[in-house]
Amino acid sequence: MVLVIPGLIGVVLGAVAALTAAKFPVHQARLERWGGDLVVAGIALLGFSFPMI
Repeated sequence: MVLVIPGLIGVVLGAVAALTAAKFPVHQARLERWGGDLVVAGIALLGFSFPMI
């Protein structure tokens, strides 16, 4: 459970950041990049957590 919660939070926050990037044109590229990185990191954390369950 230790890695599941941060993994889910990372996926959700990354998706929100990437989806709302169009509303902030000055920071759009940065938000899309960080959002994508958060989604990938969250999925990696979820993948690492399943053998521990």
